[in-house]
Amino acid sequence: MVDVNRMKTTLQQELESLTRTRDELRVRAHLAKADARKELDRLADHSKDAAHDIGATSRALLEDLKQGFDRIKRELQMH
Repeated sequence: MVDVNRMKTTLQQELESLTRTRDELRVRAHLAKADARKELDRLADHSKDAAHDIGATSRALLEDLKQGFDRIKRELQMH
């Protein structure tokens, strides 16, 4: 014969275990979301810095090219 009290106790223990597991997964998901947000923020900042560096480097390169072309132009005008 089935012991109803033992079955009820076992089911209650399983339910409590599942509840703890669910709660733990919720906490882990929340922490993972926070970690992902931090990483996205870090990457966004890095991208902004890289874009600034690329812009500054591009402007410097263009200025060097302009000066070089101006020197060549002056040299050709002298000859």
